[in-house]
Order: sequence, then structure tokens, then C-alpha cells
Amino acid sequence: MQVFNKSLTEHRNADTLKKLNDTEKIIKERKEQAYIDMDLSNVEKVRVLMFRVWLFLRVWLGAAEAAAEAQAQAAWCCETGRGQGVPVHDQ
Repeated sequence: MQVFNKSLTEHRNADTLKKLNDTEKIIKERKEQAYIDMDLSNVEKVRVLMFRVWLFLRVWLGAAEAAAEAQAQAAWCCETGRGQGVPVHDQ
């Protein structure tokens, strides 16, 4: 790469510039490939998947609890004759 840069300072032409750009691109790709660790990547994918499952179950269980509570409130209101499932708070 240093040779191409030196050549560009002396003789700036399209061929040398293209070779320099191609060389920089290859070096960049090799650095990226060396940086990527596939085992760590797979571990992170599994961790994210487990978090999503945990979050889904948490939300689903929370919704199920809220539905059960709403159903219990509706049953209480119907039993006491206080309206159409909407509790009336005593003051």
C-alpha cells in the first residue's frame, strides 16, 4: 500500500489509483474476517433468542394474570349487582 501511495504522488493515473483502492478493499475485508468470531456470534444469537423467549413468556403470563383478575372483578360485580362488570368504588 505504501508503494501505491508513493507511486500516486509521483505519477497520478487511473490504473495506480484503482490498484490502490482494490488493495485497500482487500485489506479491509481481511481485517473484518479476522475480527469476526463465529463461535461468539453463535453464542450471542442463542442469548438473544433466549431473552426474546423470556420476554414473550413474561408478557404472556402478565397478560394472563391481568385477564384472570379482570374476570374475577367482573364476576364480583355481577354477583353484587353493581353494573355491567365495572366495579363501583365505595367512598
